[in-house]
Amino acid sequence: MIISSWEYQQSSAFLSNSSWHDMLSAIPAKNRHEALAHAEAKLVTYLKKESLDDRIAYVEIHNEVDLSRLTEVPSEGLDTFWAQRPYLENALRLLQDAHPDVLSTVCYGIPPYLDLASIPDNAQVAHQHFYIYGVLASLEAWAQVRAEPPIFPTEELKSILRDDAPPFDEWTTTIEPWRLQATGITTSMFYAYDWVDPIAWDAWLYRHFAEHEIAMKQALEARLQAVMIWATHHDVPAVIGEGWIGYTPLEADFEDGPVGQYFAAYAVQRCADLGYWGTLPGSNSAPHHPGWANIEFQRRLNGLFQEAK
Repeated sequence: MIISSWEYQQSSAFLSNSSWHDMLSAIPAKNRHEALAHAEAKLVTYLKKESLDDRIAYVEIHNEVDLSRLTEVPSEGLDTFWAQRPYLENALRLLQDAHPDVLSTVCYGIPPYLDLASIPDNAQVAHQHFYIYGVLASLEAWAQVRAEPPIFPTEELKSILRDDAPPFDEWTTTIEPWRLQATGITTSMFYAYDWVDPIAWDAWLYRHFAEHEIAMKQALEARLQAVMIWATHHDVPAVIGEGWIGYTPLEADFEDGPVGQYFAAYAVQRCADLGYWGTLPGSNSAPHHPGWANIEFQRRLNGLFQEAK
């Protein structure tokens, strides 16, 4: 089991009121990494008292530190990696001093594979999330799924919405402002992902995948190798915690279908070939996803990886 936190990403949005979100927001950004380290150290202490510490693979400070609200405003580009580096180093030091027998590390949503020196040297596992958007990014650019009004919604997006989708300017959401802030998901994305026709969405991806397949494999290969090189130089294991294509509507089946499974199998095989310590069949294979029902697929990929170890 990997111990993690989503508190500065989405966790507090599921509470019935804003008290948890308000408490987290009140902690100054410069103190948030340290606060998480102290909290996780206490959790590990508790697990040890319950004789459950043998279940811990390692601890990560927070899920996707580069895409969370550990800083006041999530930013893009390489600057965000360097800006957090000293805070992450300190948080890891606190965890390692408290529990020197338990590995601890940092998790990135968009791995800094072009600037691996920004990863703290005291990270004890090279843990990354690899989403190779490729064809999915092409769909999002075509439909402007992540755009904001007045650009949103585009005619392209409207063409793949369900017939019963209400006009965006007539659609209202009961999501409170604090909850939107806690999720980091815009009303535009909620509307698009709630009302898109999953068959039309998947059909677009199937039609265009061949245009992106080679580039997606090349991108995956370059990133897998870069992270493994960093791990080898630091004498630590490498793990992929999420992947492989990207964030899709719940009922969309592209990643769970033939092409998605084909790409996931390719990725898992490359992880095995390169000597990764851990990987996964895909992020859509969690209990709350329809892909959880693909039992044979998950067992086959897990077996493939285990046999290579």
